[in-house]
Amino acid sequence: MVDAVDDDARLSGFYSAMDAFLHLAEIGESFGMVLCEALLCGTPIITLSTPLRDNSQLEVVGHERGGLVARDLEGVVDAMVRVQEDQALRLRVRNEAPTWVASRFAVDVVASSAIHIYEALMAAADKADLQRRLNAAGEGPPDLAWLNAIQLDGLGAAPTAFQKVLFRLLHMPQFYSAYQLIKTGLAGVRR
Repeated sequence: MVDAVDDDARLSGFYSAMDAFLHLAEIGESFGMVLCEALLCGTPIITLSTPLRDNSQLEVVGHERGGLVARDLEGVVDAMVRVQEDQALRLRVRNEAPTWVASRFAVDVVASSAIHIYEALMAAADKADLQRRLNAAGEGPPDLAWLNAIQLDGLGAAPTAFQKVLFRLLHMPQFYSAYQLIKTGLAGVRR
């Protein structure tokens, strides 16, 4: 076991020394800072998709961009073998993942997006105006075609029809909020 690491250079050394970063979380990641850290070091990630829960690993890792996304445990085994045997994949991730993840999640990128959203909120006269402003700033609602594509990416069993529908619904803010309320309420009932 390694003691807690609070030195960026040392942490980078650990990530860079890995052949791959295996990320298997039962409930997924709400954002996935650890995934970004590994990608910034060019370390291929093998992660388990949890599409019905927090699932940033689908977006942060990107199947075959920053590593491999498995849909089930059998897919994890396939991904481990592939990362071991596929030198081209390892080299592509090592060379391209740092730039790819920084272009999407660097502080300046996220801050700029937050500022655009804030400015649209402050300037909007009503909900329709807000939506128009967000769309104009490239901050509109999720692209469902993109969601369909990423949920089909990965190794292992394909999602069921029910899982596909639920995945789409959970990427709509109103439905996700309701889902969280129901989930929280059910957790309280079980206690």
